[in-house]
Amino acid sequence: IADASAGAKELKFTSDIYKASPSYNKAYKVTISGLPAQQITSKTVSAPNPIKTLGNLLATFKSKSVLFDLVEFTGGDNTSLTPTEASITIVVSEDQSTKVETRLDSAIESFNDKYDKKYPEATYTYEVVDMPYEVIHSDVTESLISLLYTSPNGVYFKDDDKNITAFSCITSIDVVSGSSTIDVV
Repeated sequence: IADASAGAKELKFTSDIYKASPSYNKAYKVTISGLPAQQITSKTVSAPNPIKTLGNLLATFKSKSVLFDLVEFTGGDNTSLTPTEASITIVVSEDQSTKVETRLDSAIESFNDKYDKKYPEATYTYEVVDMPYEVIHSDVTESLISLLYTSPNGVYFKDDDKNITAFSCITSIDVVSGSSTIDVV
């Protein structure tokens, strides 16, 4: 967490990943890309963060009873820059695919309405992909979603004079193989 008055600190969260067989039968890859890499400052942390955006999407799915398995979640590659891209792969029931696509279309529309003018190169897309052989165990997925949802990203403290004194940025995530890593600056 970067603190404008007390210096900066990088936090790295790591965890083992346990795998399971997919519970559902239709896989989607959701990607946000084309955002500029920027030095992390109190001004740039208000830019769209594709990692936080996709983490919030997963939390919304969970709160709206959209059942899914998480296959992978990747994004960002430099802890000193804002992330330029992120992607998730999820597996859902064929029966819920219309509901999932409707929610994805709505999320994309909201993202474009909010950021299209300032970030015209940014894209938010989804596509159906091949079914994976294994997914991330649901207990690990639950913990990951909770961590991302509750992690601050952007300005989170101002002093009495409204000066920014603390901000953070989730700069990278790699939840693919045997372990996961999330970097927060």
